[in-house]
Amino acid sequence: MSKYLIVAFVILIIGFSSFFVYTAVRGKNNSESQTGNEISLDTYQKDGKLYADITATAAGFSPNKLNLNSNTEIILRAKNINNYSCTSVIRIAKLNILEKLPYNGEKEIVIPPQPAGTKLIATCSSGANTIQMNFY
Repeated sequence: MSKYLIVAFVILIIGFSSFFVYTAVRGKNNSESQTGNEISLDTYQKDGKLYADITATAAGFSPNKLNLNSNTEIILRAKNINNYSCTSVIRIAKLNILEKLPYNGEKEIVIPPQPAGTKLIATCSSGANTIQMNFY
């Protein structure tokens, strides 16, 4: 009987270990993961300007959450792919921005500098799809 107890205990330990390794790896791949006070920003620099990219399809926006630099102008590059749905329009109400994206094309939308802690919501024309923009 003690043989079965040892086998069950070993299986239980392997199961718990696998679970903890899985959750640790999954947490590291999450775009919101933080190390200390560092936050992964979704911007890149090109020609001295900061850009962030999104894609609009009939299924919605991707990504639908952006971590952006504060106190800096951001150029949101919106790419529309085979799409005439509500996501072919981007609206940022707080900034009075309303932009129609070209079919199978790209449009650059200038986001003026925002203070740290600002949260902006961009929506499609119907409001059903959103992009959350957090400024750090």
